[in-house]
Amino acid sequence: MVRIQGFEGMQYSCDDTPAEKQDYAYFNQQYATSTHQEDRNMYPDLIVQPKGDQDIINAVIWARENKVAIAVKSGGHQYSGASSTSGKNIQIDLSNTYKDLMVLNPRDPIDQDRALVYVGVSNQLKEFNAYLKHNQLF
Repeated sequence: MVRIQGFEGMQYSCDDTPAEKQDYAYFNQQYATSTHQEDRNMYPDLIVQPKGDQDIINAVIWARENKVAIAVKSGGHQYSGASSTSGKNIQIDLSNTYKDLMVLNPRDPIDQDRALVYVGVSNQLKEFNAYLKHNQLF
């Protein structure tokens, strides 16, 4: 079973016990696997969900040392499967890692009808739109 030592987030291996394989199947599922699965093998050896920057660094170092490729999934909306990988490779799933949302106060004045919003890459459009609506920006 493939594991990255020192990784604090969750790790899902396709070689795990039957119960853990259920988790692997759940986290491997995305739009592309339901539409392009027959075109492409989208079953990486390992899916990791980093808790933060250090986990990502550890995953990249591990991948380099083990000569495996990395695919990165953020919000989960890559329709062609480019955020997927297969074989001995790993998928870094950022879907819960960077969920930051904040309305910024700019140093320099901006037009009344504009706002600056800081958005982490892990947010899906549905979440982002709900945040904008909550802050009366949409």
